[in-house]
Amino acid sequence: MANPLTSNPLTSIKGIGPALAERMAAAGFDTVPKVADAATDALAQVQGLSEATASKVITAAQSAVPDGLAMMAGSSGGSAASPAPDDRLSRLEARVAELESAVVKARKEAKKAAGRAKAAEKAAARGTKSKKKKNRKKKK
Repeated sequence: MANPLTSNPLTSIKGIGPALAERMAAAGFDTVPKVADAATDALAQVQGLSEATASKVITAAQSAVPDGLAMMAGSSGGSAASPAPDDRLSRLEARVAELESAVVKARKEAKKAAGRAKAAEKAAARGTKSKKKKNRKKKK
């Protein structure tokens, strides 16, 4: 009997042609379950896939894989009869934590950039005032 984790080629996923399947396999997404369990941003790193397309490909792959098999794609052991929903939940919680951390970091960077812009604006304003003062001194 064929292994359900590897028997379907990537080209069986809607929107994946031979060339894209080759690039995806080279990037480590060489089975349908691995694609189904991939993070959108990770899959979008494959040349030719935007985040929107990667999301659609993941959704199509998830519908092509029986429940529980996607989570086992990278593992060497386990049984297809036990889908381990706790593993998926913990991975999702970890992903949420990563995204929250990224948001905090982006906010800090935005605050720093706003501070630098304000400082530059003040410096430019001071420079303008000093030119006016110089011109007044020259006229007297």
